[in-house]
Amino acid sequence: MGNLFLSALIVSTAIITSLLYILKSWRKKSLSFRFNKFDLVLILFGGSLLFTNLINHSYPQENFATWGVLFLSFLALNLTLPVLLKKRKKLIKTLVIIEVLAFIFYLLFSFTQAHTPLSVSMAVTIKTWQSPKQILLGVGNNKIANVLNQYRPLWINGHRLWNTNFTQGTNYFFDLYLGSGILPLFFYLLLIFYVIKNYPPSILVFLLTLLLPNTIYFSSLLFALLITYSLLRPYSLKRIDFQGKFIFIIFRVLLLVSALLIIGSCFLYGRILLAKFIFYRSTLLGTTQISQIYQLQQRAIQLYPYSSELRHAYAVTNLNMAAALMQKSELNEVEKTQLSKIMSQTIREAKICTQIDSGNFSHWQFLGEVYNNLSGLVKDAPAFAIESYAEAIRRSPQNPILYLSLGKTYYEAGNYEQAQKVFEASLQIKPDLSAIYYHLARTFRELKKYEAAKVNYQKALLLLKSDSEDYLLVSQELLNLEKMNSGN
Repeated sequence: MGNLFLSALIVSTAIITSLLYILKSWRKKSLSFRFNKFDLVLILFGGSLLFTNLINHSYPQENFATWGVLFLSFLALNLTLPVLLKKRKKLIKTLVIIEVLAFIFYLLFSFTQAHTPLSVSMAVTIKTWQSPKQILLGVGNNKIANVLNQYRPLWINGHRLWNTNFTQGTNYFFDLYLGSGILPLFFYLLLIFYVIKNYPPSILVFLLTLLLPNTIYFSSLLFALLITYSLLRPYSLKRIDFQGKFIFIIFRVLLLVSALLIIGSCFLYGRILLAKFIFYRSTLLGTTQISQIYQLQQRAIQLYPYSSELRHAYAVTNLNMAAALMQKSELNEVEKTQLSKIMSQTIREAKICTQIDSGNFSHWQFLGEVYNNLSGLVKDAPAFAIESYAEAIRRSPQNPILYLSLGKTYYEAGNYEQAQKVFEASLQIKPDLSAIYYHLARTFRELKKYEAAKVNYQKALLLLKSDSEDYLLVSQELLNLEKMNSGN
């Protein structure tokens, strides 16, 4: 919720200052602006950032709803504030206070998050060098998690964070390169050079950004620093007067069009903010209020249908509603119709998630889970689940949990030979996971390979705590296997 409030505050401030600038230009019949080398680099940085992200996004609205609109807002503030304000000292003091607060929140938020190890970010970055397109354009800001999981190194499965779904690089430098390519990174380094050279205290922030991940608080801090630096430097405003009736009419038409674009963008962004606020309200409700959660999430999606996050949550809600209905011993005709509708909605929403962000393995994983949960109710559900898990593995080939899920689906479908192959492949990338040995043992048991089953049960026991419920379960199954084997 804090992220939502902060982004709304930044964007609304930028919209107000932009409209005030247009109104002032309309009255003065002229354009006043400041332009220097710093502004040029800032515009080049922003232009390259927006261009690469528009190229990389199948749904640019998603980028507009996140980092894209924040940068546009700060750029608007940087260009309009010097024109609108005659006295800079109060604004600079305000900006310094904002910087301190953003810095505190940045530190607090960063230390509560799981950081992507530097070695992982480096390994992924080196992998991207195999693709000239990724070097030049990156993959898109909202797809950083995709490339981190696609190229995650095999050795991470021996790390304590092996089951972490990394969503961003170690710091902003990695996020900027992975998301947008090498050109925005170059202009960003140039901006840092300008700022540190003329505003030395900022070096502390940039040094810390080497250690801490990128967040909205960091972006707020970064652009507040840039605007402060811009206002601290002496500057003079240039003015263009529009003389002549024809030129003056064109000038006012351009101002009017600009105002309409800003108002239109305000409307679109307002819908996005409202959708996210409604979704946030749904997260505050308890599991017993599933009907209200369903209605709120449905409304949020109607306002903003391009968010895979909202679609995923809505699909989960539908799945929970279906599970609640299936727990009833007997369904009447109305409930059967309702169950059929909910199942269709669950599958449809899960599929839409894979269309909005097809490179995200977790969407394909969830689609597989949906089909598994509806197995027996949806025709060919196991086959669709297998296909979904296979797609997930293509997008995160070093993820042992995906192999485990795929193997279990083959097992439940009675395809024990294929289940064996998948479990054995999973052991190649995570040889110390007890669950793999357990399910492989059960598979060997069904294939009547009792000695192999026994060996894998024993390996599973070695990896489990002796006082855990899992240990008792595996021990009992091993005992049953030995009894059955001795009877034969």
